[in-house]
Amino acid sequence: MKKVLIISYFFPPRPGVASLRLGGLAKYLPDYGWEPVILTAKNPETPDPRYNVIEVDESDILVQWKKRFGFSAEKTFREQLGQTKEKDTYVDFFLKCAREILAYPDYQKGWYNNVIPVARKLLESKEYDAIISSAGPYTTHIIAHDLKKQYNIFWIADFRDLWTQNHYYPYSCIRKFFERKLEIRTISNADVLTTVSAPLAGQLCQLHNLPAYPILNGFDPDLLNQSEISSKKFSITYTGRIYRGKMDPEPFFQVIRKLINSKKMLLSDLEINFWGFFEPWLQELVEKYYLNKIVNINDNVSFHQSVDNQRSSQILLLITQNVQREEGLIGGKIFEYLASHRPILAIGYSKGGVKEILDKTQSGIAAESYEELENALMKYYYQYKTEGKVRYSGIETQIAQYNHKEMARKFACLLDHI
Repeated sequence: MKKVLIISYFFPPRPGVASLRLGGLAKYLPDYGWEPVILTAKNPETPDPRYNVIEVDESDILVQWKKRFGFSAEKTFREQLGQTKEKDTYVDFFLKCAREILAYPDYQKGWYNNVIPVARKLLESKEYDAIISSAGPYTTHIIAHDLKKQYNIFWIADFRDLWTQNHYYPYSCIRKFFERKLEIRTISNADVLTTVSAPLAGQLCQLHNLPAYPILNGFDPDLLNQSEISSKKFSITYTGRIYRGKMDPEPFFQVIRKLINSKKMLLSDLEINFWGFFEPWLQELVEKYYLNKIVNINDNVSFHQSVDNQRSSQILLLITQNVQREEGLIGGKIFEYLASHRPILAIGYSKGGVKEILDKTQSGIAAESYEELENALMKYYYQYKTEGKVRYSGIETQIAQYNHKEMARKFACLLDHI
């Protein structure tokens, strides 16, 4: 069996959707003739012993700089600078400038010096046929670039998010100018680029003039479940974090309130659950539309508990940003939802990859306008009132194209072209 070294800061059981892609690769690549060895950061818990995982401690750049300037490593800069107000101009300006420098290219850059000698020792054994680096953080690509340069080994650079082409690039135009040069220099000797959607692959190909292939995220087929719905109400569930300014749940609350006021929906039938980090601004929206009795905002739960919460619900709510630049961004949440076998209601920008997946799999509705959202809710509510539950009509053969096994097969195909 051929061997591939996968370099990724994220790997299960480290929390976050970023880990799921790598966990799927580790689990299913052997089915296609490739043995993965995972080089990752020290995990908060012990990784699954089925996988060959090498954990490497990172040097915390933030802690190092705090000590260098005489700050406590345990407290935040904000606390130690005496910021008491929600907004403090000079503190915010200082922290922004500090991030521009300290986090170049990311806060995980201290991991580089610890990983390189471990990776060299592995590659010098001459047992490896290829490298896959998965980013962010983009330090992983810098590590792979230097290893490729030294050992001339086949290298796939995987972008879970774009680097300086990212729509949400958080730094100044000055930093972006220099970091764009760093990105081009780093990726210049990759053999193949991969990313999570076709539009993003097009952007990578244009910038780097290298072959770039879309390999979508997915779900573990072992999670597929067709259990009975435990909720007897017209329940709508959202799992995960909602990012203020990027994702807007307000249209959903507006339409729900309108349907209640017009008596098209009964308040006593409704139950809406948000599972994730508690957000005060989200609670304020709930109160603004007088939905306190039916909307529950719950704290974050484990991945497996989150999956159970999805399966118990009548409908799963998916929120994307309502702008065209979201077209190439397909978050990992939709794949979790596909595995739960519950109808999906997506709100926000509905003409991109999310709508394509929902239409192809017949697993839900993408609603962009208020009218579309109202019609979708009424369609589902009518099914609930007449049949006792919302009907699920997903096409299994189409849904299977979005699982981790299919994702691993596509990576294996690229590796086989060596």
